[in-house]
Amino acid sequence: MNGQRPPETLEGKRARLEPAASIDPLELLDLDWARSLHPAMGGWMTRPPRPGPGMMGIRDQRDGAVIGVLDAVEMTGYPGVVSVSVYADPARRRAGTALEAYALFVTWLFEHGARLIHHEVLELNHPIQRILRGIGVPPSARFRHHAYAAGQFWDVLVYSFDAACWDRVRTSVVPRAPGAKPPALPPSR
Repeated sequence: MNGQRPPETLEGKRARLEPAASIDPLELLDLDWARSLHPAMGGWMTRPPRPGPGMMGIRDQRDGAVIGVLDAVEMTGYPGVVSVSVYADPARRRAGTALEAYALFVTWLFEHGARLIHHEVLELNHPIQRILRGIGVPPSARFRHHAYAAGQFWDVLVYSFDAACWDRVRTSVVPRAPGAKPPALPPSR
C-alpha cells in the first residue's frame, strides 16, 4: 500500500466500497456485533473509535444497504504484505456482492504497492477455505491450536498470494458476463 489510502469509493456492478469513516457508526457497530456472533470470525473485534484508513464498507449498489466490511493493514516488519479481512453479514449479503467487493479491493491494493495479500483463517471457516482453494491458493502455514473460538482451540491457516496469482485469478477464475472482455492487467513490475 506504500502508505496510500484507499480512494473515496470503488465502484462495481453490485458492490460499492467506501471508507468506513463515512458510514454511520451505528451501522458499523451492528456489523461488528453480527461478526462477533459468527464463530469463524473469531469473536468480538475491538475497533478504534474512528475506523482506520484501510477499512472500507461494502454497500450493495441495488439498494444502498451496508452488507459488510473489508480491512487492510500492512503487516509491521513486512513491507508490502497486507493482511486483509472480509466480513459480509449472512443476513444482509447478496450473491456475488461481497466477492465483487473483495476483488475490487484486492486489485486496488496490488495496483498501489501491495506485494502479498495475507489471510489468517480459522480452521472452522470452511466457506473462506473453499473460496481460496477454488481460486488455487493453498494454505502456506498452519498454526496449531492458535485461536480460541466457539468453545475450543482451532488451528489458524495462513494463506497468501501475489499479484501474478491474482492476475491469473482475475483472467481465468472470476466469471465474466457473456461477451465481456477480460479485465486489463496492470503493467508487470
